[in-house]
Amino acid sequence: MNLDKYPDVLTLRECQKILQVSRGTMLRLLHEGEIPAFRIGNRWRIQRKKCSEFIERSEYENNRNEPFHLGIPMRNTRKSSV
Repeated sequence: MNLDKYPDVLTLRECQKILQVSRGTMLRLLHEGEIPAFRIGNRWRIQRKKCSEFIERSEYENNRNEPFHLGIPMRNTRKSSV
């Protein structure tokens, strides 16, 4: 994915748009450290390079044929029938 049209430092909303995720999901990714970010006052900022690295990492994990979504391993939600 070519992110050259975006500035070097993204806002929360710009990164959300790139990843096509909700605000809640974006905040969770930031709080859990999946995407490194910093704050200026009360505003989140994300380096474009870090967003790009996250996308590449997620694509790599998806290609490993494991349940994976947005860089976060998915929990097994099936209940075992014992």
